Parts: sequence; structure tokens; C-alpha cells
Amino acid sequence: MTIAGFELAYAITRESTREYVEQTWSPWIEAEQRELHARSYRAGQHDFIVVNGVELGLRALEWRHGCVYLARLNLPTAAQGQGVGAAVRHDLLAQARAVGRGVELQVLKLNAGAQRF
Repeated sequence: MTIAGFELAYAITRESTREYVEQTWSPWIEAEQRELHARSYRAGQHDFIVVNGVELGLRALEWRHGCVYLARLNLPTAAQGQGVGAAVRHDLLAQARAVGRGVELQVLKLNAGAQRF
């Protein structure tokens, strides 16, 4: 992962999760969030969601015993409601079915969009 890729992943994460972090835990403190991102970000586990050559979102999968865990799906507001999440879901379910696994994920109660997903 390049520095530019890491920065893009952080920018997507910040734009798509800041509101929920602040509502659930505490104010967004840039230095703390960058550190958390650096500790949790794993190239090879995270990949960009690319539509028409533009990196619009970020996804992280964990291939666990018996399931594929969707650890992260970050879509900035501008990419929401455009069918991007539905396409990601469709591809993820197809990947899991191909290897005989189910899909699991967790969402915050206050994130209505994630609950609909």
C-alpha cells in the first residue's frame, strides 16, 4: 500500500464514519482517529471500491472459518444511494457462495443505512 493509498483510505473512512463515531463514542479527534486507522488498516484485507475508474469506497473482508466477515464497508455520502453498496453486497454473496460460506457483518444501531444494507 502506498502512502497515497493509505491517505485515500483514511479520507474515505473519515468522511463515511465521522458522524457515527461522534454520535456513538466521542468527538472526532484527528490524531486519535489516524492512529486507530493505522493500527486497523491492513493492505490485502482492505480494498478500494472502484466504479468507472474512480475509488469511491473502502471494503475489508475477513475470511473466517465458516463465513466471510464484512469487517468494513465505507461509502462516502456522495456514493450512497447509487447502487454501489448493492453491487458490493451482490459480489460478496457470490464470493462466499463460491466457497460454501455465509456472510456476517455488524452495524451500529444508529446507522439506518447500514441496517438497510
